[in-house]
Amino acid sequence: MCSGVVRGRGSQSSSTYLNRKVKKTALKMYLYLMLLVFICDGFRVLGPPGPLIVQLGDSVMLPCFVETPLSLEDLEVEWKRIDSETLVHLWQDGESQPESQNQLYHERANFFPEEIAQGNFSLLLTDVTSKDAGGYKCTVYTKLDSGETLIEIKEMGG
Repeated sequence: MCSGVVRGRGSQSSSTYLNRKVKKTALKMYLYLMLLVFICDGFRVLGPPGPLIVQLGDSVMLPCFVETPLSLEDLEVEWKRIDSETLVHLWQDGESQPESQNQLYHERANFFPEEIAQGNFSLLLTDVTSKDAGGYKCTVYTKLDSGETLIEIKEMGG
């Protein structure tokens, strides 16, 4: 007849040994899954809930941020027009790259370098013209992931 408890060498029952083994395996699987979720989930890039209404000649802040600050290592932030893929502003290698941006935005599209470490990648666009109306895309790249948000500028009264 079987008693249900098998004793091996030592005083520990096989069911106790099995329980410990299962718990260790479950813990390893849990930690692996949490790491996988962290890597796959990455980060979310956030922007305004609706279009930004601006008067010609004024300045407008185009919000772009992440909820949790990212590592600055290999961080790249790219602002582009949606309709034409025109490069409005580029943050790369730890600094703005004004030589890369389209001439229409030279000295009008400004970043806030001191805000980057807090996860704020907003762009200040000054002296807004009718050509500035339309869609913009803020894309944030890290070594492992990327995310983007879309922003629309509408001309007041337009």
